[in-house]
Amino acid sequence: MKTTETVNEWAEKAEGDYETVLDLKKKNKKCQQYIIAFHCQQCIEKYLKAILTSYEIPFPKQHDLEQLLVLFLPKDILLAPIRKQLKILTPYAV
Repeated sequence: MKTTETVNEWAEKAEGDYETVLDLKKKNKKCQQYIIAFHCQQCIEKYLKAILTSYEIPFPKQHDLEQLLVLFLPKDILLAPIRKQLKILTPYAV
């Protein structure tokens, strides 16, 4: 599969999670907060994997947002400040 196609697939999946977050937020039920956090984590994970794929940086099968970001930091250190926030979301992966 071509890199561009793979990047687009990751991005489309990420957008699906983002749209789910927006839909759940409209319902505004407290019991759905963990589901919203799950889809936020999934969205970010898929976007990070899209970015890594676009730079042809291999990544393991994992859900750890911080570790995925660390793989990309040599290419763009400007994303380093979001590392702590990513660490907070990682537990919602499963």
